[in-house]
Amino acid sequence: MPTLDKDLAERLITRVKTQKRPKIYCIVRYENRLLENTFNYAYCNSEASYQEVLNSCVVGNVDILWASKRFTKLRQKEQQELKGKEAASYP
Repeated sequence: MPTLDKDLAERLITRVKTQKRPKIYCIVRYENRLLENTFNYAYCNSEASYQEVLNSCVVGNVDILWASKRFTKLRQKEQQELKGKEAASYP
C-alpha cells in the first residue's frame, strides 16, 4: 500500500479520472491509529491490496476518495448479495 501525501493524492485522482482504463483500483484516505489525528492517503492496485488496508490494525476510518469501475461493480455485487441474504432470512 503506497502512502501518499494529500497533494499527490489529489493530483493522482485528477489524472485517473481522465484515463479510460486506470490501473489503480481505488484511492483512499485513512486515519493512522499510531499517530493521533493523522490522516494518510494511499492507492490500491487490486482488491487484495484494498483488503490489506481494511484489515490493518494501524488503519482506521477509511474513506474512499476515488474508485475504479472494477471497485464499484464489486461493491454493488456485494450489496446485492447481502440484500438477498437478508431477504432470505426473513420468513
